[in-house]
Amino acid sequence: MTVATGRRITLERGQFVAYRGNKFARLDHILAHEPLRGSRKWFVFLVVTPLADTGKTEPLTGLPILKPAHTGSGLCNAVSEEDCSQDIIGLSAVGQGLYMMPYITASPDGRRLAFGSNKAMELTESTELLHVNWRIHFG
Repeated sequence: MTVATGRRITLERGQFVAYRGNKFARLDHILAHEPLRGSRKWFVFLVVTPLADTGKTEPLTGLPILKPAHTGSGLCNAVSEEDCSQDIIGLSAVGQGLYMMPYITASPDGRRLAFGSNKAMELTESTELLHVNWRIHFG
């Protein structure tokens, strides 16, 4: 996939992405669809969990804190559209990958970063994510 900068990026489950300009989400599933068997024309769709800005920032760094935008069941278990916590978007809607850190309230006196794999992390109503919006450059 090529973004506006002309760079290639690889998407994987558990990754956080920007889409449709100014929306953020976690990529949960990647689906490929061939409308006519043997047509060799494929469409790629992504199942994402949208994120919303809480309006809060982390005091030390000033970075914004995000949470899942919807509560409810996943796409397969939702009874209605309002009950669904995920969206389906086309591949062309994705702009760039984002860097998010799980942020957990550890005790009454503060929060701490949670380390581990984002791929296995369950996004619940109480999950907070630290959106690292700094330009990160390695090398």
